[in-house]
Amino acid sequence: MVITHTVKQGTDEWHGLRVQYPHTASLAYVLLTKGKHAASNKFGVRGTGFWAERGHILEDEAIDIYESVYGVKVERIGFVTNTEYPKCGWSPDGGIGLLIVSVDGHRRGIEVKCFKEEKHLACIDEIPTEVYAQCEFGEMIGELDDLDLIFYNPDIEDSSLCFKVHRLLPDHILFKRFRIKLGME
Repeated sequence: MVITHTVKQGTDEWHGLRVQYPHTASLAYVLLTKGKHAASNKFGVRGTGFWAERGHILEDEAIDIYESVYGVKVERIGFVTNTEYPKCGWSPDGGIGLLIVSVDGHRRGIEVKCFKEEKHLACIDEIPTEVYAQCEFGEMIGELDDLDLIFYNPDIEDSSLCFKVHRLLPDHILFKRFRIKLGME
C-alpha cells in the first residue's frame, strides 16, 4: 500500500521520517551498481553550491509551466513510502515533492531536473542512466501508471529546448532488478 507524507522536504519532520527509510530513489543507481549496503549510507545528502541551489529554485518555475501546459494541478508531497517495500522511500523532486493523482485514478509522478546548459541539452535526447533509475524507483514505490520527467533550463535561447517532458512508463524488468538488489527476490 502506498503512503504519501505531506511534509516539506528538508524539515526536521521530513528528516525524522526519511531516516527510517535507508533506500531511496536518489540512490537507485547506486543500489543497482553497488548493492543495498552502499545505497543506504548517504542520508540527507543534498547538492550545495550555486548550481544546486539554482536547480532547486527553478523546480517551482518548471512546475508552474508544466501545470499551465498540461492544464493540471500538481499535488505536493514530501515523501512516499510503500508497505511492500518497508525500507524504501521516494522524495519526489520539486522543492516539497510532487505527485499527480487525477480524477480517474490515474497516478502520475513528476521529477524535475534543472541542469546546466550542456547537460540539459544532452538530456533532451538521452536520459542519463542515474536519472532513469531514480525515476523508475519512484514509479515502483509510488505504484505509478507513469511519470513525467521534466528537464528545464530557462537560459536556453531556443524555447523548444528549454522545457522538455519525457513520459516514462513503469519498467517492470528494472523493478525486478531493484527487488533482487534489495534482497526481496
